[in-house]
Amino acid sequence: LLRGDVRFTGGITSIEPSPLAFEALAEEASGDPLWVTLPVALGSADGKGSLNLFSDGQFDSFRQLSQHGRSYEPRLTRLSNTEVVIRRLDTIWPSLGYDPRTTMLKIDTQGFDLDVVAGAGTLLKVIPIIVMEVPVEAIYEGAPTIEQILSAMRQHGYEVTGWFPVHRYAQGARVIEFDCTFVNLGRCATSQRN
Repeated sequence: LLRGDVRFTGGITSIEPSPLAFEALAEEASGDPLWVTLPVALGSADGKGSLNLFSDGQFDSFRQLSQHGRSYEPRLTRLSNTEVVIRRLDTIWPSLGYDPRTTMLKIDTQGFDLDVVAGAGTLLKVIPIIVMEVPVEAIYEGAPTIEQILSAMRQHGYEVTGWFPVHRYAQGARVIEFDCTFVNLGRCATSQRN
């Protein structure tokens, strides 16, 4: 999408801890010298964690499915778990070679999103845009809800500027989750109206 539709020609780093998803990701990126893939997880502390692997590969998470998550996707089963390396974003950032002032950070970590934000540390003062998948109702146990994510992002100095429905329930009226665009207020001029 970034290369074809958006025609973005800059560097991309994709971070994916799930083994099967990483394999597919690395294959997709293999012909692009500016697209780097890393087989680790991002979190609030460096260490290791147990990643739950689910039958469809898209729900792999450090968290268990909530009651809502099980009713939303009843055919989903937990297959196993695997130990993965977790790194803070600010720990690995120097090795990435990007200027954080010109970086868009996309977070979609199956209920672990605010842990990733916490691990960004002082990078949050300068990263201008964060795009995050935000659930209306938690699909995973202990995962933050939309209200908690909005509150946390405000505390970090970010304002939501776009809501894009990702998935809807079968009836179509209710949204399951949004991709939300957050803009760093410290990096944006607020005195002029466009």
